[in-house]
Amino acid sequence: MTTFSNESIRNKQSIMNVDSIRFKTLLTFNEVAIFTVDANDYFFTSFGEDSKTFFQENFQIEIFEGLKVENAFPTHKQQSQYWISMFERVKREGEITFVTDSPITQHHLRVTMKPMFVEGKIIEIIILFSDLSNLIESQKQKQEEYEKFKAVMDNTSDHIYMVDVPNFNIIYRNQASIDFIRRMYHSSDEDIMQSKHLTLEQKEWWHTQFNEVLEKKQIQFRRPSFVGEAILDFKVQVVQFSEKPVIMVISKDVTETIEYQEKLIVANQRIFDQLMKSIQAISKIGELRDLYTAGHQRRVDQLALAIAKKMQLNHELLEIIHMGSIIHDIGKIYIPYEILSKPDVLNEYEMGIVKTHPQKGHEIIKDIGLPHEVSLMILQHHERLDGSGYPFGLKDHEIILESKILAVADVVEAISSHRPYRPALGIEVALDEIIRYKGIKYDAMVVEACLSVIQDDGFEFDKK
Repeated sequence: MTTFSNESIRNKQSIMNVDSIRFKTLLTFNEVAIFTVDANDYFFTSFGEDSKTFFQENFQIEIFEGLKVENAFPTHKQQSQYWISMFERVKREGEITFVTDSPITQHHLRVTMKPMFVEGKIIEIIILFSDLSNLIESQKQKQEEYEKFKAVMDNTSDHIYMVDVPNFNIIYRNQASIDFIRRMYHSSDEDIMQSKHLTLEQKEWWHTQFNEVLEKKQIQFRRPSFVGEAILDFKVQVVQFSEKPVIMVISKDVTETIEYQEKLIVANQRIFDQLMKSIQAISKIGELRDLYTAGHQRRVDQLALAIAKKMQLNHELLEIIHMGSIIHDIGKIYIPYEILSKPDVLNEYEMGIVKTHPQKGHEIIKDIGLPHEVSLMILQHHERLDGSGYPFGLKDHEIILESKILAVADVVEAISSHRPYRPALGIEVALDEIIRYKGIKYDAMVVEACLSVIQDDGFEFDKK
Protein backbone atom coordinates (compact mmCIF):
# COMPACT_ATOMS: atom_id res chain seq x y z
CA MET A 1 0.00 0.00 0.00
CA THR A 2 1.37 3.37 -1.08
CA THR A 3 1.55 6.01 1.59
CA PHE A 4 2.10 9.76 1.19
CA SER A 5 3.79 12.14 3.56
CA ASN A 6 1.98 15.22 4.83
CA GLU A 7 4.34 17.40 2.76
CA SER A 8 3.52 15.47 -0.40
CA ILE A 9 -0.19 15.81 0.26
CA ARG A 10 0.16 19.55 0.83
CA ASN A 11 2.11 19.92 -2.46
CA LYS A 12 -0.57 18.03 -4.42
CA GLN A 13 -3.32 20.13 -2.80
CA SER A 14 -1.41 23.35 -3.67
CA ILE A 15 -1.12 22.25 -7.30
CA MET A 16 -4.84 21.44 -7.39
CA ASN A 17 -5.62 24.82 -5.80
CA VAL A 18 -3.45 26.62 -8.38
CA ASP A 19 -5.20 24.86 -11.28
CA SER A 20 -8.59 25.62 -9.79
CA ILE A 21 -7.80 29.29 -9.22
CA ARG A 22 -6.23 29.58 -12.68
CA PHE A 23 -9.27 27.98 -14.31
CA LYS A 24 -11.75 30.21 -12.47
CA THR A 25 -9.70 33.34 -13.21
CA LEU A 26 -9.32 32.64 -16.91
CA LEU A 27 -13.06 32.03 -17.24
CA THR A 28 -13.65 35.72 -16.36
CA PHE A 29 -11.77 36.99 -19.43
CA ASN A 30 -12.62 37.04 -23.09
CA GLU A 31 -9.40 38.16 -24.71
CA VAL A 32 -7.45 37.44 -27.89
CA ALA A 33 -4.63 35.66 -26.07
CA ILE A 34 -4.03 34.52 -22.49
CA PHE A 35 -0.71 33.38 -20.94
CA THR A 36 0.49 32.63 -17.47
CA VAL A 37 4.10 32.85 -16.29
CA ASP A 38 5.72 31.66 -13.11
CA ALA A 39 6.01 34.55 -10.66
CA ASN A 40 9.56 33.66 -9.60
CA ASP A 41 11.52 32.39 -12.61
CA TYR A 42 9.26 33.90 -15.30
CA PHE A 43 8.80 30.84 -17.47
CA PHE A 44 5.59 30.14 -19.40
CA THR A 45 3.26 27.80 -17.54
CA SER A 46 0.05 27.88 -19.59
CA PHE A 47 -1.37 29.06 -22.93
CA GLY A 48 -3.76 27.84 -25.59
CA GLU A 49 -3.15 27.20 -29.28
CA ASP A 50 -4.84 30.48 -30.24
CA SER A 51 -2.57 32.33 -27.82
CA LYS A 52 0.46 30.56 -29.24
CA THR A 53 -0.55 31.64 -32.77
CA PHE A 54 -1.16 35.20 -31.60
CA PHE A 55 2.32 35.40 -30.06
CA GLN A 56 3.87 33.96 -33.22
CA GLU A 57 2.13 36.53 -35.46
CA ASN A 58 2.82 39.56 -33.29
CA PHE A 59 6.28 38.76 -31.90
CA GLN A 60 7.59 35.96 -34.16
CA ILE A 61 8.38 33.88 -31.07
CA GLU A 62 7.63 30.17 -30.74
CA ILE A 63 6.61 29.70 -27.13
CA PHE A 64 6.30 26.50 -25.13
CA GLU A 65 5.75 25.60 -21.52
CA GLY A 66 8.89 26.07 -19.50
CA LEU A 67 10.32 28.69 -21.88
CA LYS A 68 11.83 31.47 -19.83
CA VAL A 69 10.84 34.98 -20.81
CA GLU A 70 14.50 36.05 -20.68
CA ASN A 71 15.19 33.53 -23.43
CA ALA A 72 12.07 34.23 -25.49
CA PHE A 73 13.62 37.13 -27.41
CA PRO A 74 17.16 35.94 -28.26
CA THR A 75 17.79 38.72 -30.77
CA HIS A 76 15.98 41.44 -28.83
CA LYS A 77 17.23 41.34 -25.25
CA GLN A 78 15.60 44.69 -24.55
CA GLN A 79 12.22 43.04 -25.19
CA SER A 80 12.94 40.40 -22.54
CA GLN A 81 14.05 43.06 -20.10
CA TYR A 82 10.96 45.14 -20.85
CA TRP A 83 8.55 42.28 -20.06
CA ILE A 84 10.48 41.22 -16.96
CA SER A 85 10.33 44.84 -15.70
CA MET A 86 6.56 44.77 -16.16
CA PHE A 87 6.31 41.50 -14.20
CA GLU A 88 8.30 43.08 -11.40
CA ARG A 89 5.92 46.00 -11.43
CA VAL A 90 2.94 43.65 -11.08
CA LYS A 91 4.54 42.05 -8.05
CA ARG A 92 4.94 45.53 -6.52
CA GLU A 93 1.70 47.22 -7.54
CA GLY A 94 -0.77 44.44 -8.37
CA GLU A 95 -2.88 44.40 -11.53
CA ILE A 96 -1.77 46.75 -14.30
CA THR A 97 -3.02 47.55 -17.80
CA PHE A 98 -1.11 49.27 -20.57
CA VAL A 99 -0.92 49.53 -24.36
CA THR A 100 2.04 48.44 -26.46
CA ASP A 101 2.66 47.95 -30.16
CA SER A 102 3.43 44.71 -31.90
CA PRO A 103 6.92 45.00 -33.49
CA ILE A 104 5.72 42.79 -36.35
CA THR A 105 2.12 43.77 -37.20
CA GLN A 106 2.32 47.28 -35.68
CA HIS A 107 -1.06 46.59 -34.09
CA HIS A 108 -1.97 48.34 -30.87
CA LEU A 109 -2.17 45.72 -28.10
CA ARG A 110 -3.82 46.22 -24.75
CA VAL A 111 -2.04 44.18 -22.08
CA THR A 112 -3.47 43.36 -18.67
CA MET A 113 -1.26 41.65 -16.09
CA LYS A 114 -2.93 40.20 -13.04
CA PRO A 115 -1.19 38.47 -10.10
CA MET A 116 -2.61 35.12 -8.94
CA PHE A 117 -2.34 34.40 -5.22
CA VAL A 118 -2.26 31.10 -3.30
CA GLU A 119 -2.17 31.29 0.48
CA GLY A 120 -1.25 34.99 0.24
CA LYS A 121 1.66 34.50 -2.11
CA ILE A 122 1.93 35.42 -5.83
CA ILE A 123 2.53 32.15 -7.61
CA GLU A 124 1.74 33.14 -11.23
CA ILE A 125 1.08 36.21 -13.35
CA ILE A 126 -1.77 36.07 -15.85
CA ILE A 127 -1.13 38.04 -19.04
CA LEU A 128 -4.07 39.00 -21.26
CA PHE A 129 -3.63 40.47 -24.72
CA SER A 130 -6.31 42.31 -26.70
CA ASP A 131 -5.79 43.54 -30.26
CA LEU A 132 -7.15 47.11 -30.28
CA SER A 133 -6.61 47.71 -33.99
CA ASN A 134 -10.19 46.97 -35.05
CA LEU A 135 -11.55 48.96 -32.13
CA ILE A 136 -9.26 51.89 -32.84
CA GLU A 137 -10.08 51.76 -36.54
CA SER A 138 -13.80 51.65 -35.74
CA GLN A 139 -13.45 54.60 -33.38
CA LYS A 140 -11.44 56.44 -36.00
CA GLN A 141 -14.16 55.84 -38.59
CA LYS A 142 -16.84 56.99 -36.16
CA GLN A 143 -14.82 60.09 -35.36
CA GLU A 144 -14.40 60.83 -39.08
CA GLU A 145 -18.12 60.31 -39.62
CA TYR A 146 -18.86 62.61 -36.69
CA GLU A 147 -16.51 65.27 -38.07
CA LYS A 148 -18.25 65.08 -41.44
CA PHE A 149 -21.64 65.24 -39.74
CA LYS A 150 -20.50 68.21 -37.64
CA ALA A 151 -19.08 70.00 -40.70
CA VAL A 152 -22.42 69.65 -42.49
CA MET A 153 -24.43 70.70 -39.45
CA ASP A 154 -22.21 73.69 -38.70
CA ASN A 155 -22.54 74.94 -42.27
CA THR A 156 -26.33 75.14 -42.19
CA SER A 157 -28.20 78.22 -41.02
CA ASP A 158 -30.81 76.05 -39.27
CA HIS A 159 -30.50 75.70 -35.50
CA ILE A 160 -29.96 72.02 -34.73
CA TYR A 161 -29.48 70.17 -31.48
CA MET A 162 -29.98 66.65 -30.19
CA VAL A 163 -31.03 65.26 -26.83
CA ASP A 164 -30.61 61.75 -25.49
CA VAL A 165 -33.46 59.43 -24.60
CA PRO A 166 -34.95 59.17 -22.01
CA ASN A 167 -33.14 61.84 -19.96
CA PHE A 168 -33.45 64.62 -22.58
CA ASN A 169 -29.93 65.89 -21.93
CA ILE A 170 -28.35 67.83 -24.78
CA ILE A 171 -25.63 65.79 -26.50
CA TYR A 172 -24.99 68.03 -29.50
CA ARG A 173 -25.63 71.57 -30.76
CA ASN A 174 -24.54 72.95 -34.10
CA GLN A 175 -22.84 76.32 -34.35
CA ALA A 176 -25.94 78.14 -35.60
CA SER A 177 -27.88 76.97 -32.54
CA ILE A 178 -25.11 78.03 -30.18
CA ASP A 179 -24.77 81.44 -31.85
CA PHE A 180 -28.53 82.04 -31.71
CA ILE A 181 -28.84 81.22 -28.01
CA ARG A 182 -25.67 83.16 -27.18
CA ARG A 183 -27.15 86.18 -28.97
CA MET A 184 -30.63 85.88 -27.44
CA TYR A 185 -29.70 84.83 -23.89
CA HIS A 186 -26.11 86.09 -23.53
CA SER A 187 -25.17 82.64 -22.18
CA SER A 188 -21.81 80.89 -22.11
CA ASP A 189 -21.27 77.80 -24.27
CA GLU A 190 -21.19 75.59 -21.17
CA ASP A 191 -24.50 76.98 -19.91
CA ILE A 192 -25.99 76.53 -23.38
CA MET A 193 -25.06 72.84 -23.50
CA GLN A 194 -26.60 72.34 -20.06
CA SER A 195 -29.74 74.34 -20.96
CA LYS A 196 -29.14 76.71 -18.04
CA HIS A 197 -30.62 79.53 -20.13
CA LEU A 198 -34.08 77.93 -19.77
CA THR A 199 -36.34 78.24 -16.76
CA LEU A 200 -37.77 75.16 -15.08
CA GLU A 201 -41.15 75.88 -16.67
CA GLN A 202 -39.58 76.17 -20.11
CA LYS A 203 -37.69 72.89 -19.63
CA GLU A 204 -40.93 71.17 -18.62
CA TRP A 205 -42.60 72.56 -21.76
CA TRP A 206 -39.84 71.07 -23.92
CA HIS A 207 -40.05 67.73 -22.09
CA THR A 208 -43.73 67.62 -23.00
CA GLN A 209 -42.81 68.10 -26.67
CA PHE A 210 -40.11 65.41 -26.45
CA ASN A 211 -42.54 62.90 -24.95
CA GLU A 212 -44.99 63.67 -27.74
CA VAL A 213 -42.36 63.13 -30.46
CA LEU A 214 -41.37 59.79 -28.88
CA GLU A 215 -44.96 58.72 -29.45
CA LYS A 216 -45.49 60.30 -32.90
CA LYS A 217 -41.87 60.06 -34.19
CA GLN A 218 -42.13 63.57 -35.70
CA ILE A 219 -43.89 66.87 -34.89
CA GLN A 220 -43.77 70.34 -36.43
CA PHE A 221 -44.90 73.68 -35.02
CA ARG A 222 -44.28 77.43 -35.05
CA ARG A 223 -43.87 79.51 -31.92
CA PRO A 224 -42.13 82.65 -30.69
CA SER A 225 -38.78 82.39 -28.93
CA PHE A 226 -38.91 82.34 -25.12
CA VAL A 227 -37.07 85.68 -25.20
CA GLY A 228 -36.95 88.45 -27.77
CA GLU A 229 -39.32 88.73 -30.72
CA ALA A 230 -38.01 85.94 -32.94
CA ILE A 231 -40.52 83.60 -34.59
CA LEU A 232 -39.23 80.05 -35.02
CA ASP A 233 -40.36 77.08 -37.09
CA PHE A 234 -39.59 73.75 -35.39
CA LYS A 235 -39.26 70.21 -36.71
CA VAL A 236 -38.68 67.62 -33.97
CA GLN A 237 -38.08 63.97 -34.80
CA VAL A 238 -36.57 60.73 -33.50
CA VAL A 239 -33.38 59.72 -35.36
CA GLN A 240 -30.54 57.23 -34.96
CA PHE A 241 -27.26 58.73 -33.81
CA SER A 242 -24.23 56.59 -32.91
CA GLU A 243 -26.53 53.56 -33.14
CA LYS A 244 -28.88 54.96 -30.49
CA PRO A 245 -32.25 56.71 -30.77
CA VAL A 246 -32.05 60.44 -30.05
CA ILE A 247 -34.36 63.39 -30.55
CA MET A 248 -33.24 65.94 -33.12
CA VAL A 249 -34.63 69.48 -32.95
CA ILE A 250 -34.33 71.63 -36.07
CA SER A 251 -35.48 75.24 -35.86
CA LYS A 252 -35.34 78.14 -38.28
CA ASP A 253 -35.68 81.81 -37.47
CA VAL A 254 -38.47 82.88 -39.83
CA THR A 255 -38.96 86.37 -38.39
CA GLU A 256 -37.53 88.17 -41.41
CA THR A 257 -39.33 85.80 -43.78
CA ILE A 258 -42.68 86.54 -42.13
CA GLU A 259 -42.00 90.28 -42.20
CA TYR A 260 -41.03 90.05 -45.87
CA GLN A 261 -44.15 88.02 -46.68
CA GLU A 262 -46.33 90.58 -44.91
CA LYS A 263 -44.72 93.42 -46.87
CA LEU A 264 -45.09 91.40 -50.06
CA ILE A 265 -48.79 90.87 -49.37
CA VAL A 266 -49.26 94.60 -48.90
CA ALA A 267 -47.28 95.36 -52.08
CA ASN A 268 -49.19 92.73 -54.06
CA GLN A 269 -52.47 94.13 -52.80
CA ARG A 270 -51.47 97.59 -54.01
CA ILE A 271 -50.56 96.15 -57.40
CA PHE A 272 -53.83 94.22 -57.51
CA ASP A 273 -55.83 97.32 -56.57
CA GLN A 274 -54.14 99.29 -59.37
CA LEU A 275 -54.78 96.42 -61.74
CA MET A 276 -58.46 96.32 -60.88
CA LYS A 277 -58.71 100.09 -61.39
CA SER A 278 -57.15 99.60 -64.82
CA ILE A 279 -59.63 96.82 -65.59
CA GLN A 280 -62.53 99.05 -64.49
CA ALA A 281 -61.22 101.79 -66.77
CA ILE A 282 -60.95 99.37 -69.70
CA SER A 283 -64.50 98.21 -69.01
CA LYS A 284 -65.86 101.78 -69.08
CA ILE A 285 -64.03 102.52 -72.35
CA GLY A 286 -65.95 99.71 -74.01
CA GLU A 287 -69.29 100.74 -72.56
CA LEU A 288 -68.87 104.40 -73.65
CA ARG A 289 -69.04 103.28 -77.29
CA ASP A 290 -72.11 101.09 -76.73
CA LEU A 291 -74.79 102.98 -74.78
CA TYR A 292 -77.37 100.23 -75.23
CA THR A 293 -75.22 97.67 -73.49
CA ALA A 294 -73.86 100.02 -70.80
CA GLY A 295 -73.50 98.13 -67.56
CA HIS A 296 -73.78 94.73 -69.31
CA GLN A 297 -70.25 93.66 -68.33
CA ARG A 298 -70.76 94.77 -64.73
CA ARG A 299 -74.03 92.83 -64.41
CA VAL A 300 -72.50 89.74 -66.04
CA ASP A 301 -69.67 90.00 -63.53
CA GLN A 302 -72.19 90.07 -60.64
CA LEU A 303 -73.90 86.88 -61.79
CA ALA A 304 -70.69 85.08 -62.75
CA LEU A 305 -69.22 85.70 -59.27
CA ALA A 306 -72.46 84.54 -57.61
CA ILE A 307 -72.36 81.31 -59.65
CA ALA A 308 -68.67 80.74 -58.85
CA LYS A 309 -69.29 81.23 -55.11
CA LYS A 310 -72.24 78.82 -55.25
CA MET A 311 -69.85 76.27 -56.82
CA GLN A 312 -67.47 76.92 -53.89
CA LEU A 313 -64.52 77.86 -56.08
CA ASN A 314 -61.41 79.19 -54.34
CA HIS A 315 -60.49 82.85 -53.93
CA GLU A 316 -57.94 82.80 -56.74
CA LEU A 317 -60.53 81.56 -59.25
CA LEU A 318 -63.05 84.14 -58.03
CA GLU A 319 -60.55 86.92 -58.77
CA ILE A 320 -59.85 85.53 -62.25
CA ILE A 321 -63.58 85.24 -63.01
CA HIS A 322 -64.11 88.81 -61.81
CA MET A 323 -61.31 90.15 -64.02
CA GLY A 324 -62.47 88.26 -67.09
CA SER A 325 -66.17 89.02 -66.68
CA ILE A 326 -65.83 92.76 -66.15
CA ILE A 327 -63.99 93.21 -69.48
CA HIS A 328 -65.22 90.23 -71.51
CA ASP A 329 -66.62 92.45 -74.33
CA ILE A 330 -63.61 94.80 -74.56
CA GLY A 331 -63.06 93.59 -78.15
CA LYS A 332 -66.23 95.42 -79.22
CA ILE A 333 -64.29 98.69 -79.34
CA TYR A 334 -63.15 97.50 -82.78
CA ILE A 335 -66.73 97.08 -84.03
CA PRO A 336 -68.29 100.10 -85.78
CA TYR A 337 -70.74 102.05 -83.65
CA GLU A 338 -73.40 101.75 -86.36
CA ILE A 339 -73.41 97.96 -86.01
CA LEU A 340 -73.44 98.00 -82.21
CA SER A 341 -76.38 100.41 -82.09
CA LYS A 342 -78.36 99.09 -85.07
CA PRO A 343 -82.07 98.89 -84.03
CA ASP A 344 -82.70 95.83 -86.18
CA VAL A 345 -81.50 92.27 -86.57
CA LEU A 346 -77.95 92.15 -87.94
CA ASN A 347 -77.32 90.69 -91.39
CA GLU A 348 -74.81 87.92 -92.02
CA TYR A 349 -71.97 90.33 -92.86
CA GLU A 350 -72.60 92.46 -89.77
CA MET A 351 -72.86 89.39 -87.57
CA GLY A 352 -69.53 88.19 -88.92
CA ILE A 353 -67.92 91.45 -87.78
CA VAL A 354 -69.52 91.16 -84.33
CA LYS A 355 -68.19 87.63 -83.97
CA THR A 356 -64.62 88.95 -84.18
CA HIS A 357 -64.86 90.70 -80.80
CA PRO A 358 -63.67 87.70 -78.67
CA GLN A 359 -60.45 87.48 -80.68
CA LYS A 360 -59.97 91.24 -80.70
CA GLY A 361 -60.45 91.35 -76.94
CA HIS A 362 -58.00 88.48 -76.48
CA GLU A 363 -55.39 90.35 -78.54
CA ILE A 364 -55.81 93.45 -76.37
CA ILE A 365 -55.55 91.66 -73.02
CA LYS A 366 -53.15 88.74 -73.56
CA ASP A 367 -49.91 90.72 -73.12
CA ILE A 368 -50.72 93.21 -70.37
CA GLY A 369 -49.78 90.94 -67.43
CA LEU A 370 -53.17 89.58 -66.42
CA PRO A 371 -53.52 85.86 -65.58
CA HIS A 372 -53.64 83.71 -68.75
CA GLU A 373 -57.14 82.48 -67.85
CA VAL A 374 -58.51 86.05 -68.15
CA SER A 375 -57.59 86.35 -71.83
CA LEU A 376 -58.92 82.80 -72.41
CA MET A 377 -62.27 83.76 -70.85
CA ILE A 378 -62.54 86.69 -73.27
CA LEU A 379 -61.62 84.42 -76.18
CA GLN A 380 -63.96 81.56 -75.22
CA HIS A 381 -67.08 83.18 -73.73
CA HIS A 382 -69.14 82.54 -76.89
CA GLU A 383 -67.97 78.92 -77.28
CA ARG A 384 -70.52 76.16 -76.56
CA LEU A 385 -70.13 72.56 -75.36
CA ASP A 386 -71.49 71.07 -78.59
CA GLY A 387 -69.11 73.06 -80.80
CA SER A 388 -71.82 75.44 -82.07
CA GLY A 389 -70.16 78.54 -80.63
CA TYR A 390 -67.51 80.90 -81.97
CA PRO A 391 -64.81 81.90 -82.84
CA PHE A 392 -63.28 78.37 -83.00
CA GLY A 393 -66.18 75.97 -82.40
CA LEU A 394 -64.50 74.50 -79.32
CA LYS A 395 -66.15 71.62 -77.47
CA ASP A 396 -66.62 70.73 -73.80
CA HIS A 397 -63.15 69.60 -72.70
CA GLU A 398 -61.47 72.37 -74.73
CA ILE A 399 -63.23 75.15 -72.81
CA ILE A 400 -61.97 76.22 -69.37
CA LEU A 401 -64.39 76.28 -66.43
CA GLU A 402 -64.09 80.06 -66.04
CA SER A 403 -65.30 80.49 -69.63
CA LYS A 404 -68.22 78.11 -69.07
CA ILE A 405 -69.35 80.19 -66.07
CA LEU A 406 -68.98 83.44 -68.03
CA ALA A 407 -70.95 82.00 -70.96
CA VAL A 408 -74.00 81.17 -68.79
CA ALA A 409 -73.92 84.52 -66.97
CA ASP A 410 -73.54 86.37 -70.31
CA VAL A 411 -76.51 84.59 -71.91
CA VAL A 412 -78.80 85.09 -68.90
CA GLU A 413 -77.98 88.81 -68.67
CA ALA A 414 -78.25 89.38 -72.43
CA ILE A 415 -81.67 87.71 -72.78
CA SER A 416 -83.14 89.32 -69.71
CA SER A 417 -81.98 92.85 -70.61
CA HIS A 418 -82.86 95.40 -73.30
CA ARG A 419 -81.05 95.32 -76.64
CA PRO A 420 -81.07 97.86 -79.52
CA TYR A 421 -83.00 95.45 -81.74
CA ARG A 422 -85.49 94.19 -79.10
CA PRO A 423 -86.90 94.89 -75.65
CA ALA A 424 -85.87 92.91 -72.53
CA LEU A 425 -87.25 89.36 -72.61
CA GLY A 426 -87.09 88.86 -68.85
CA ILE A 427 -85.34 86.45 -66.48
CA GLU A 428 -87.78 83.57 -67.04
CA VAL A 429 -87.02 83.42 -70.76
CA ALA A 430 -83.30 83.54 -69.93
CA LEU A 431 -83.64 80.62 -67.50
CA ASP A 432 -85.68 78.63 -70.02
CA GLU A 433 -82.76 79.00 -72.46
CA ILE A 434 -80.10 77.58 -70.13
CA ILE A 435 -82.44 74.82 -68.88
CA ARG A 436 -83.28 73.76 -72.44
CA TYR A 437 -79.63 73.52 -73.44
CA LYS A 438 -78.20 72.30 -70.11
CA GLY A 439 -75.50 69.75 -70.83
CA ILE A 440 -75.78 70.51 -74.58
CA LYS A 441 -74.53 74.07 -75.00
CA TYR A 442 -74.04 75.02 -71.36
CA ASP A 443 -72.21 73.16 -68.60
CA ALA A 444 -74.73 71.29 -66.42
CA MET A 445 -73.10 72.10 -63.07
CA VAL A 446 -72.83 75.78 -63.98
CA VAL A 447 -76.50 75.87 -65.01
CA GLU A 448 -77.59 74.21 -61.76
CA ALA A 449 -75.54 76.73 -59.75
CA CYS A 450 -77.06 79.62 -61.74
CA LEU A 451 -80.62 78.35 -61.18
CA SER A 452 -79.95 77.99 -57.45
CA VAL A 453 -78.50 81.50 -57.21
CA ILE A 454 -81.53 83.07 -58.93
CA GLN A 455 -84.41 80.84 -57.80
CA ASP A 456 -83.25 79.86 -54.30
CA ASP A 457 -81.05 82.77 -53.25
CA GLY A 458 -83.12 85.52 -54.89
CA PHE A 459 -80.28 86.99 -56.95
CA GLU A 460 -81.20 90.14 -58.92
CA PHE A 461 -79.11 92.20 -61.30
CA ASP A 462 -78.05 95.66 -60.19
CA LYS A 463 -80.39 98.13 -61.96
CA LYS A 464 -77.64 100.77 -62.37
